[in-house]
Amino acid sequence: MYNYKKLGLLGISILAGGYLAYSMSFGSRSPTKVAAIELQTAPARLVLAVIGRVRSKSLVDIRSEWPGAIVDMTHDEGDIVEAGDVLAQIKSVEEQAGLTVNLAQLQALEAEVALAEVKLGRTETLAGKGLVAPAVLDEARASLAAAEARRNAAKAVMIQAQARVGEYDIRAPMQGIILSRPLDPGQVVGTADIIFQIGSHDGVEIEAEVDEFYAGKLQVGMSALLAPSGSTNVHEGTLSEIAPRIDPLTGGRIVRLLPGTDNDAFLPGRSVDVNILVESIDQALSLPRSALIREGGLWRVYVVENGKATAREIEFIDWPGGAVVIASGLEPGELVVLDSLSATSGMRVRPTDPAGSKVH
Repeated sequence: MYNYKKLGLLGISILAGGYLAYSMSFGSRSPTKVAAIELQTAPARLVLAVIGRVRSKSLVDIRSEWPGAIVDMTHDEGDIVEAGDVLAQIKSVEEQAGLTVNLAQLQALEAEVALAEVKLGRTETLAGKGLVAPAVLDEARASLAAAEARRNAAKAVMIQAQARVGEYDIRAPMQGIILSRPLDPGQVVGTADIIFQIGSHDGVEIEAEVDEFYAGKLQVGMSALLAPSGSTNVHEGTLSEIAPRIDPLTGGRIVRLLPGTDNDAFLPGRSVDVNILVESIDQALSLPRSALIREGGLWRVYVVENGKATAREIEFIDWPGGAVVIASGLEPGELVVLDSLSATSGMRVRPTDPAGSKVH
């Protein structure tokens, strides 16, 4: 019995010594290094970034007035044309058939005139001999006059038909740039087929689609920065139009912007990085989104206080971008952990700047 108690006391002593050693080891563990930022007020801007595409303010679809075959096309996509330039030549098969009908009708009317002339001659001979009444002579003269009138009308129609038949020119209605040419020489076109699409060269705009939530924050006249694709130059622009209709498929609204005076950089069809300046804030606290963590429907950050990471509930302006503007919950001078996944509430931490040096 004595030996059992003594052994038990020895076991308790060993366990207690192990716990003490573990506690000493755990307690001496060094704080975890975490990248942190000291909050400072600074000017901030809410910017909406979208991708737009340059389009001509004036677009004209060129069609043929009647069906026919394309004989020749003198311009292609990207060409700059002046008003009146010949774009293509069309040979109208339908008008050729119509001309044949007009010719047959004219020949029939010529025959009517000839017959009316013969009848009038005979009537005049008989009238000279007193064999017909004057009224009959008047009727013959009227018949000839009516036949001549019908023939003359048919001749006018014939002249118009001849002007349209054969090869004729499709001309540019305005100065601009050819945006598309979906057809090629040799193809037969109808009156509904688009042969060319021309856009005004000197008047362009940038069109983009914006989510309906953010579109409600926009106002005509807002400033924007425009960076054409493939270029390092950034140009100033202005928001000129916000479409009232929301696309039911995308949930977006079309917006249009006008570039500044340098229109040569904005050729129709070119994509453009658009940054619309929605709001400027003179003094604001801002944080990268990586510092935020959502817990239980609330947004929090980890603030370094007394060597420990402490969870702090915050409110911020939810705007697309890599950083957010803090509305409440933080003060200038506080240290905030940059990566919310690198800390937990109550963790002993040693704040360092993103480069790795200690903050303080």
